[in-house]
Amino acid sequence: MDFRQRIIKAADQWPIEEARIIQLLRNPRASQKLLGQFALHVFIGASHFAEAIALMFCQADHPEAKAFLLENLLEETGVALRDNTFRYRTAQEHTMWARRFCHACQLDDAHLEQALSQAPRWPAQAFALLEQRDWQAAIAYLVVGYERASPRYMRAAHDALLSRGFPKEALVFFHNHIAADEAHGEQGVNILLAIAETPAAQERLLQHVKTGAEDFWHGLNGRNQPVHR
Repeated sequence: MDFRQRIIKAADQWPIEEARIIQLLRNPRASQKLLGQFALHVFIGASHFAEAIALMFCQADHPEAKAFLLENLLEETGVALRDNTFRYRTAQEHTMWARRFCHACQLDDAHLEQALSQAPRWPAQAFALLEQRDWQAAIAYLVVGYERASPRYMRAAHDALLSRGFPKEALVFFHNHIAADEAHGEQGVNILLAIAETPAAQERLLQHVKTGAEDFWHGLNGRNQPVHR
């Protein structure tokens, strides 16, 4: 089994569609309080994810990795290059998509901002790696370990919420991340292939992929929330 195959096996090993949060969202008796808590975690996770990508970009010294992280960051923050000019599109900022879902769950912006100001950085392990300036491990942990599993989670959550009667426009956050995170997860694998130049480096990054995928799974089962990816 080559390095790519080992990365994919490590990242894809968990049955995301069977996670506890998905089962709760599918339950028609799930309370409004539970939905509000879930929405709040989605918003906090989206906010902190963009921060983590920004830190990775600042630390990365590999051209291919830096280009990928910049593209990812621009997507997260709703910035697009048009006619050689960067244009900020508020409606395309991923945290705005998350806010839209929160509003549908009867959470107002004041509540969101207060919760965000009090929330610890998520996921803690990604930020711990970045505090050590280990951007390579952070990519393995977050971009591959988390984002590669995200499309299955986003699709399952989207479908469960749609069946509960949420309008499609409130679920843009979930819908748009299905295709986007499929691309990011695959690009993340390619970055690891490019930067892991020795067997020892491969083993080190593979372990971070495994840890990230496991933490994502545990987050979906309520052990280390919030999770949005």
